[in-house]
Amino acid sequence: MMIRSSPSRVLPRRARRGVALLFALVTVALASVVALSYAKTRDSTLIAAEELRTAAEARNAAKSGLALATAMLDAGAVPSPSDQGVLFHHVSLGNTHIDATLYDLETNLPASPFTRAFMLVVAGMSGSLQQVTTAVGRLPADDSATLADVDLSEFAAFATTSIDIAPDAALARWNKSPFAPLHEPIAIATASRNPTHVTIGRDADAIDFVIARAAPLPTTAEAAQESLASGRVDIPDNIALPAAPLPPTLPEVIALSDGTALTLDGLVQGSTHSPADIRIPARASVTVRGIVTIGADADFRLERGARLIVEGTVALVVGDDLVLDGAEIEVAPGGSLVVYIGGDLEMENAFIGPLRLDVTEGRDSSGNAAWDGGAERAMLYAMQPADRRASSADARWVLRGNSVAKATLYAPAALVRLEGTSALYGRAVGDRVELASGSALFYDPALDDRQGFTASASGVYDNRGRVRTAILALTSLEPAALLSLAQSLGGRVQSVARNQPFLELASDTQRSAQQSASETSIVIAFDRASAASARLRDSTRGSGKDHEGDVEDIDEQNQHSRTAESFLQSMRDRRDAPLRMLTVVGRQETRQETRQETRHGGD
Repeated sequence: MMIRSSPSRVLPRRARRGVALLFALVTVALASVVALSYAKTRDSTLIAAEELRTAAEARNAAKSGLALATAMLDAGAVPSPSDQGVLFHHVSLGNTHIDATLYDLETNLPASPFTRAFMLVVAGMSGSLQQVTTAVGRLPADDSATLADVDLSEFAAFATTSIDIAPDAALARWNKSPFAPLHEPIAIATASRNPTHVTIGRDADAIDFVIARAAPLPTTAEAAQESLASGRVDIPDNIALPAAPLPPTLPEVIALSDGTALTLDGLVQGSTHSPADIRIPARASVTVRGIVTIGADADFRLERGARLIVEGTVALVVGDDLVLDGAEIEVAPGGSLVVYIGGDLEMENAFIGPLRLDVTEGRDSSGNAAWDGGAERAMLYAMQPADRRASSADARWVLRGNSVAKATLYAPAALVRLEGTSALYGRAVGDRVELASGSALFYDPALDDRQGFTASASGVYDNRGRVRTAILALTSLEPAALLSLAQSLGGRVQSVARNQPFLELASDTQRSAQQSASETSIVIAFDRASAASARLRDSTRGSGKDHEGDVEDIDEQNQHSRTAESFLQSMRDRRDAPLRMLTVVGRQETRQETRQETRHGGD
């Protein structure tokens, strides 16, 4: 078999040279791409490094501004109402500049001379980048050394005899209170200042609390911190436990022919007084307007589904028991309620407190109930023994089922007890205070002015660190007794009833009027500044020019208008959102604001 082989074909020399040239061109192209990528990477790295440097400068400027603002506040520098909360503005710091503004924690308005606690916002700016750090703290009153708070509102729970918190109960802050971000310890105490008279179950949800003990006041900040860290607050002398204020004078008795209960329904605009019971029938709704006193020599009963809405200044004087069976008492904004009870308080699946602006809230016993004005809007007092009409002197104030009270309960001789899943948002004073399994007490820190027994710098103590003798001798929270105490101390005395016209002292009334005028002037100034800024924008839009550039030029000339508008917007943004704030002493927080884009030509 014969095999034939074909001769191999040899490529022309020119074709081989063409392939080599193609390989060379591809290699050069790849090298060019690699070189360009490397150059671009170096440019990006340089840009990123520049941004990091700018961000670091802005962050350091914000921290430096926080230190400067804290030092100014420690030195007593507080903005006047005309400053609109601005502590300092556009202070140069190397290549950066810083701003600092104080806001009132309660109102979200710029701080005023009447601000009790503040949020400090410090902005550090470097180039087009801004970093913001925030902090919270308290502003002491001008007369803090001679100002005394004597109604024990600094204690979440105060008992003449004992406090008992069951293993499955809760003691915590009301986290929707505007003062909650201060993270101050929750104080509880008994009249003996003996921690062994306070029983807290092993599994109780009690956090960040301190118990009063009999000990001299700490002489240094370090000693005070050590005491708090050990879960104790030192009080050197007995704690005065004055009786509740006296109820207002009742109108003439309405004669009832058969001695049956007086029934309320619809609108009530005048004072009334029944020698028997007063009742609000099941599913009825009663609205009380004006300055009204309603007195019942026997019981005051709200039957299942009944609702009492307080739209004015209202005092309820109940000779025997106040009974709410699945019923509600709500205090509208601008209204106030003071209840004087001669016998028991019985709440079963009921509600007492400010008008709930969130209609979906229900009776929230989880600790997340809306603040709605806090625990000062509804105040419940046990009558003094001489004014009691009830047959038993051993009163019981009990919240059962899923009852919720956003209020202050002040009953020094009564048992105050929470049962079931009931919750008290506010504070409680009683002979014994008991939180049964499943119940909760959420303290409203807005009640504490830091001028009571837990504040060593308050007017409660003399210059030797002892409780003033006149305060120990105080027997009643009656306004006349408080005025007499103020005169003997040569200072000012207040109680948590500062917003209650029935109980407010004359000096506090004047101070409240000044505070209202101050806040009104701030609001007016903000409204005017916001309107001026809006007019500037409108006029710029109508000019047909470069809007953004013109607005920046005009705003630079009208800095207060621009600042006021940003303040207003920030307040609107914070209105329904929890504030992210930290204490002045402790950690710091920074966040990066939206970077301002630089405009190039017609882009």
